[in-house]
Amino acid sequence: MTAPTDDDPATTAASADDGGVAAVLEARVPGVELLAALSTDPGLVVGEVAEAGLRAGFALECHATWLRCRWLLEACRARAGTTKRVLDDPYAAQIAAATLGCSSTMASMRLELAAGVLERLPRLGEEMAAGRLEERKAWHFVSILRDLDDETAREVVEALLGRAQVTPHGKLADLIEAKAGQLDPAWDAVRRAAAVARARVVARLRSTGAAELSGLDLPWEAAKEAYDHLVAVADAVRRELGMRGITVAEGRVQSHVFLRLLGRGHLGADDPDIVARLVEELAALPHPDDPDPEDPDPEDPDPEPDPDDDGPDGGPGPDAGPDAGPDDPRGSSPDGNPDDSSDDSGPDDSGPHDEPGPNLDDLDGASNGSLSDDGPNDNGDGDDNGGGDDDGGGDDDGGGGDDDDGPDLDDPGSDGGLFDPESTSGPAGAVAAGGVAMGAGRRLAYRRRVAVRLGLATLLGLDHHPGQMTGWGTVPAPIARHLADHRHAATWRLLLYNTLGALEHVLLVHPPGTSGTSAGGLAPDDPHRRQIVELTAPTTDLDTLVADACLHPDLVASAQAALAAARAHPDRHPATSLADAAERHPRTALDTWVRARDRSCRFPGCDRPAHGADLDHTLAVTDSGITIADNLGVLCRRHHRLKHHPASGWTLHQPAPGTFVWTAPTGTIHLVEPDPVLPPPAPLNTDPNRHLGLLHAPGEYQPRPWTPRRDRRGRISDAAHRTAIKIDQHERRRQAAPPNPFDDDPPF
Repeated sequence: MTAPTDDDPATTAASADDGGVAAVLEARVPGVELLAALSTDPGLVVGEVAEAGLRAGFALECHATWLRCRWLLEACRARAGTTKRVLDDPYAAQIAAATLGCSSTMASMRLELAAGVLERLPRLGEEMAAGRLEERKAWHFVSILRDLDDETAREVVEALLGRAQVTPHGKLADLIEAKAGQLDPAWDAVRRAAAVARARVVARLRSTGAAELSGLDLPWEAAKEAYDHLVAVADAVRRELGMRGITVAEGRVQSHVFLRLLGRGHLGADDPDIVARLVEELAALPHPDDPDPEDPDPEDPDPEPDPDDDGPDGGPGPDAGPDAGPDDPRGSSPDGNPDDSSDDSGPDDSGPHDEPGPNLDDLDGASNGSLSDDGPNDNGDGDDNGGGDDDGGGDDDGGGGDDDDGPDLDDPGSDGGLFDPESTSGPAGAVAAGGVAMGAGRRLAYRRRVAVRLGLATLLGLDHHPGQMTGWGTVPAPIARHLADHRHAATWRLLLYNTLGALEHVLLVHPPGTSGTSAGGLAPDDPHRRQIVELTAPTTDLDTLVADACLHPDLVASAQAALAAARAHPDRHPATSLADAAERHPRTALDTWVRARDRSCRFPGCDRPAHGADLDHTLAVTDSGITIADNLGVLCRRHHRLKHHPASGWTLHQPAPGTFVWTAPTGTIHLVEPDPVLPPPAPLNTDPNRHLGLLHAPGEYQPRPWTPRRDRRGRISDAAHRTAIKIDQHERRRQAAPPNPFDDDPPF
C-alpha cells in the first residue's frame, strides 16, 4: 500500500479540513469533540496535524486512566443495594482482582494508585484529568512517596509536577527520591534500611529455558563495589579476547564472569589469575557468527547500544524475577509495563586524571598545574572524552562515542580496565592473557565514571542533603560521604554554580589529606583510581567558607586557590575562550566544560549521560562551524547520527549557550533548555526517629496454643503432631519476616 502524496486528491481534500480538526486536537480538551477528531483517519492528514493527534491521543488516554481510577476506587468500596461506601475493608482489592481478571498484587497496586491520585495527592489526579500526566509517572510519585507524611509528599509533588510530562521515567524517579530525601533525610535513610532488611537472592528458570539469578535489596556500597569489580574483570577479559581476534558480546562476558566469581574455583584468586583463567575458558568456547547483541549492525564497527539498556537498571521490570514488583516502587507500574530508565544523568566522567589540582578554566594550566593540549584523549585512556564526527553522524573513532560501558578494543591507548603497568605492589611473575606482566595481588581499575556526586557542604558536614551514586540513584548523606572518603585515589572536581543555577566554573581539587600529591600516586593499586568524585556548590558559598573552620581545610583551601586562579585569567575560561576555535575537536578543558554544562544528551526526552556521549558541532565544521562552547552540545550516538542523517528531517539550532531548538520533520519545534542546579531546600522534617516504624524489628516470639487435633479415641497421632509443629514454624517465620504492603493475605 502506497501512502498518498501531496498531489493526491484525497490528500488535498483532507488538508482542506485539517484546520478544524487541528484546532480541536491542539486544544486537547477531553470530551466527545476530541474523541470525534481522533476518529479522523490519521493517514489522510498532514504531518503537523498527525503529531497534534498523537499529543491529543496521549491526553485522552491520561484522562481515561483518571476515570478508571475513580470507578475502581468507588467499586472497591461499594456494596450492593446502597450508595454507602466501606472505607476500611482489608479485602477491597479483591473486588478489582475478580472484576478485572488480575492478581491480588496487581489489584492492590491499582487501588493504591487510585487512592493516591484522588485522595492523598490530588494534584496528580488533576493533572491526569487534564491529560498531562500518564499513569506510569503518577505511579512513581505514589509508590516512592508512600511512606512519607502527606504534607512532605505534597511538597515533592508540587516541586516536580510541572516538569513531569517532559522528564523520562527513570530520571523522574531519581528526582522524586532526591527531593523527598532533601525534605526529609530521616525518611530516606530509614526507607533504605527497611529495604536492606528484606535483602535476598532469588533464582528461577525463565520461559526461554535459561536461568535467572538475582540479588535484591542489597546494601548499596557492597553491591556497587561488587558490580564495579565484575565489570572491570569483564572489560579486561574482553580486551584480551579482542587481542586474539575473538569478539564476544559484553553481556555474555559479564554473565560468565558473574557465575565464575561466585563459583568455588576462583575463591582467593587475585585479579590477574582470574582474568587469565576466564580468557582461556571463553576462548575455548564456541563463538557463533551471529552479530554481537551490542553490535546490531555487523557492517558498523561502532554502533550505538540501546540507551535504555546501559548499566544498572533503574528498576526491575516484569522480567526481574519473582521478587520484582510491588516492594520495589520503581520496578513496574500498575499497567505492568517496565520503566524506560536509562543510566545516570549529569556531567561526564571525562577530564584530566593525572594532577588533581589545576584549574579547568585555564587552558594553559596556569598556577595549579598543567593540562595537556593534545586533545580530549590526552591521558591515554581512550574512553574518557567524546567528540564524534559532526559530519558523519558521530562515526569518527576519534570521539568517545556512546558506548561508555566498554573499553575501546580498537584503541591501543585504552587500558580497557586492565592492570596499571606502573603498579609495583605484589611479587612479579603473574602474567595475564595477552602477555601483560603484572604482580600478584594487583587489582583492576574500575571503569572511568563519576562514582559519587554530592554537595560540598554535605561533604564538609554542614548539611545532610542526599548525594547521587551515579547510575544507581540518590543515597543518604552518610553513604555519599563514605563513598567519597574511600576514593582519595580518584580524581576530584568541583562544579560551581551562580545564584540562578547556571554553571560558572569546573575546578580540579585535591582530595582531603592529599594536598600536593597526585591522585594516581596515592595508591597505584586502588581500584577507584580512574573514577571521579564530583562536588557541587554555589560559588558564593565557596567564597564565604573559612578553610580552618571546616572539616576538610585542605580541600577548601585547594578549591579556593583554584577559583582564584580561574578568576585571574577570565580570558581563558572555556565558556568564552577562542583557543580551540580552529581545532577539529575540543581540547580537555572545553570538552569537560560542555559536558558539565549539558549533563546529558540534548535531544528532547533523552537523558543519556554526557560521559561517553559525542560532542556535536551545532553548525558543522564543514559549514564553517567553529569549536567553541556556543557551538558545541552533547548528543548520544543515536541522536548524533539522527541529526546528520540526510533523510531524518531533523534540524538543530543553539540560539544561546546550552539552549537547543530542534525542529521535527513534522514541523513541531522542541526547546531543550539547561536544568538549573539550585541549592537543595531546607528539610521540612528533622526528627531522626519519626520513621522508625518503617524498620521491622520482630519482638520476642510468643508460642501460640496450637493444640493438635485428637482422634475419636482421644489420642494425638504423629501426623497431628507434625501438623502442629509446621503451623508453629510457619507462624515464627511470618512474625520474623518484614511486612510487605502487597502481601496477598491480607492485601494491605
